[in-house]
Amino acid sequence: MRDKKGIVRIIEAVIAILIVLGAILVVSLNKRQVNNVDLSEQINPLLDQIAQNVSLRDKILSNSAEAKVEIMGFLNGKIENPSFNYSVNICNLEESCGLDAFPGSVNTEIYSYERVISASISNPNVESKRVKIFLWRIG
Repeated sequence: MRDKKGIVRIIEAVIAILIVLGAILVVSLNKRQVNNVDLSEQINPLLDQIAQNVSLRDKILSNSAEAKVEIMGFLNGKIENPSFNYSVNICNLEESCGLDAFPGSVNTEIYSYERVISASISNPNVESKRVKIFLWRIG
């Protein structure tokens, strides 16, 4: 009788250890997946959506001061991960389109992609602009 109780307790202890190790493994795999997210894959679709938005295109091409604010608002709704930060710059094609102020607390890569927004059929005499998005991981 006592031998059976001992074996049952050993089996229970082994199962408990396996459950704890499984939970630790799942948590560690999830952390690795978050760190391996390629930020460049997230920027291109955002630039596509900005280029297809007619009102944003018109504001970008007309040098409206609201264009940068609206793009930042657009990105606020699209980039939902709180561990990412971003910046936007709009400039002429001939200009250097860099990051306005380098984020001092960043010790990872900063990804940047740009899209040329050109004149539309309805407004052909407007000079083309470049929209550049900078995206980086916080911390």
